[in-house]
Amino acid sequence: MYVDMMRSWRKSMAVAIGVSAVMISAWSWLSHDDSLSATDSIWSIIAGAIALTLALLTWLRNKSGPGNIEQNRPAVDCLAESVRTQWREEAEMRGVFRPALLPLRWTAQHGDSRADEIFGTSEEIWRTYAGIDSGRMLVVGRPGAGKTVFTLLLVLEILNRRSPGDPVPVLLPASLWNPQRQHIRTWMAERLEEGYEWTRSPGPVDSTMTIAQWLVQTGQVIPVLDGLDEMSQELLPRAIESLNRVLIPAAQFGPDPVILTCRESEFLAAAPAEYSSGVESAVLWEATTVKVKPYTAEDIGACLVAGVPASQVARWAHLATAVREAPEGPLATALVTPFMISLTRSVLGGEGRDPAELVGRAWPNGRDVELSLLHDLVPSLYDHPLPGPATVALSSEKAQRYLVSLARTLSATGTHEMAWWKLGDSLPIRVHWLLFGLANGIAAAVMFRLLTGPLQALIVGGAVALAAQAVGPVAGVGTPLLLNIRLSTGIARLTTGFLLSLLVGLAVAFTLGLQGAVALSAGAAVGVFGGVAAGLEFVLEQPPAESSQAATPRSVLRADRQALLLRTFVVAPIGGCAVGLAVGLYADLGLPPGERTGVVIGLALALGASVVVGLRHGLLPGLLTGIGLGTFSGTLTAVLLTSAGPLEGPYPVVIGIGLWAQIALALWFTSSYGRYTLGRTASALRGNLPFRLFGFLEDARDRGVLRQAGPRFEFRHAMLQDFLASDGHAVIAAPQSRRTAGKQ
Repeated sequence: MYVDMMRSWRKSMAVAIGVSAVMISAWSWLSHDDSLSATDSIWSIIAGAIALTLALLTWLRNKSGPGNIEQNRPAVDCLAESVRTQWREEAEMRGVFRPALLPLRWTAQHGDSRADEIFGTSEEIWRTYAGIDSGRMLVVGRPGAGKTVFTLLLVLEILNRRSPGDPVPVLLPASLWNPQRQHIRTWMAERLEEGYEWTRSPGPVDSTMTIAQWLVQTGQVIPVLDGLDEMSQELLPRAIESLNRVLIPAAQFGPDPVILTCRESEFLAAAPAEYSSGVESAVLWEATTVKVKPYTAEDIGACLVAGVPASQVARWAHLATAVREAPEGPLATALVTPFMISLTRSVLGGEGRDPAELVGRAWPNGRDVELSLLHDLVPSLYDHPLPGPATVALSSEKAQRYLVSLARTLSATGTHEMAWWKLGDSLPIRVHWLLFGLANGIAAAVMFRLLTGPLQALIVGGAVALAAQAVGPVAGVGTPLLLNIRLSTGIARLTTGFLLSLLVGLAVAFTLGLQGAVALSAGAAVGVFGGVAAGLEFVLEQPPAESSQAATPRSVLRADRQALLLRTFVVAPIGGCAVGLAVGLYADLGLPPGERTGVVIGLALALGASVVVGLRHGLLPGLLTGIGLGTFSGTLTAVLLTSAGPLEGPYPVVIGIGLWAQIALALWFTSSYGRYTLGRTASALRGNLPFRLFGFLEDARDRGVLRQAGPRFEFRHAMLQDFLASDGHAVIAAPQSRRTAGKQ
């Protein structure tokens, strides 16, 4: 503890010294009659800024944590630990082992060999997979049959039995893959980097590859693609074709494993289209097909009473007996899958409910039983509080309305994966950029009103509002960022941005008339502040991470929010300081103050836009955007400030603060967290979602309505999402034909 206190004390002292040096030096410079002759004070500003930057990097390094990856430990074993921890916790949260692990019934068939029926759990699932020489398995079955549970248990069993250095099975949502646009290995690496943030770091052999890319390219990952049926009927055959192209003959080169899950009807429907398109085969090469079978009436009876406390056995035994006595009846027809057994337990196992309710009703068919249980799920789970302190207090009516809104949003976009950074899409993108333009226009108008008259402020506000609406879509909304920085990579990125801005500062100082040491001092001062801002933006835009823990929705949201706050209250004000210093330090140039300010603002915005757009979309789009925005902003500023007459008072300070506000607005509106905040606020005002959206999602996960898959949420089952999306008025059918073909 003493060491930690000393480290914290040293960091605090470094920050305080840096801030003090900047403030004292700036005061000394401003107190001189001849601002540009105070070269010693200017260099003191530079020294203070550098000290502040080093202190900030030290703080960032501490925020990112020490990292859990040992240098002498293979990355593949770190991945195995991450996957095992993640899916063990998720299995427990989904209730896979409570009150007892439900057995599954399946057949395994390779080619024309005889398919034997098996009834069991993890041990039997492992034996089935261990007997497949190629390591390739296709798991099919009806909706709710237990395909995902089968693969989840298989993944955990493989991880429990693996030796150090063995390949690692990783569950991946197949619905996020578009085989027409991405190679399977490229997509796998992207999903690893999203779900296990530490794999974004440079690879152990080739630093030009990330750990994720290295793991995939060297065959250290066994892809477990869950939910091929959630692809469109156009993409599903292409996915199988793409997999067959990359698989190698197992007999000559050894196992090249892959595990797939798919609804049987969708898989069979894809085969005719595959043959008609001229592709050789719709069957996964050298794979064994595992068909998860429906429960028999005896199976259902055994599952209903498995793990039930002794005091409740009689209640559930009554329902089990009714199922056994009518093996072809509605109850036996409905409860043939693990999902329906689990759903029945969730609905009828709570306080005030009795399993006998199903027995005492005359059901026309099994589908009506399914619809009734789905209809009663949300009220059953929300009518009683969760144990422990309440996080979200909602009536079942409100919860139902919010969940219906979420289900309809997901179904409209053709996906079952609920990424929080996509929930902002509930606000139309045109409205998003309209608000961005209005906010920037107001900030610019206020700044110019403090410097000039109302007419100039009105003109600038309108022009900036229009320009922001044009530039915003070019920059786009970024992906979630991480406040998790490797110091070695961070220094390189910081240096790149720093040198770029320093060169701009020096070039402006010499080109526009300053000479000798004065030009060097002024240019360096401006370059240091601009370089710190640009360099930090380089660091934060694409940071590698070092935590070996799997990403969760909460961890990704927290990291993106922290990175945004850092950009808003550190990067943006440093950029504003650079502009304010430039306006003041270049005061003795032959240019009038208005024109001088226009030049500085134009260059600052050109540099900022080039950095942000260039990092996201490439060098050429960044340069073009920066040149266009800088020329427009600089010219407009120079013309209007010149026409307003001489500038008086601390106008560099006003300009610096105004630029800070505009930079901060740009960062918020182009960030994932900013887009999410606007979207959830708009949905809450319409009554579609709660204001505390993330707390609601986590509460729904804890209640068993949602489940968590890496950094995303999803409904407990696709059948539940489809039911809520249809508001219970449509029969639950295979809606996957509606999936969009352009999804990635």
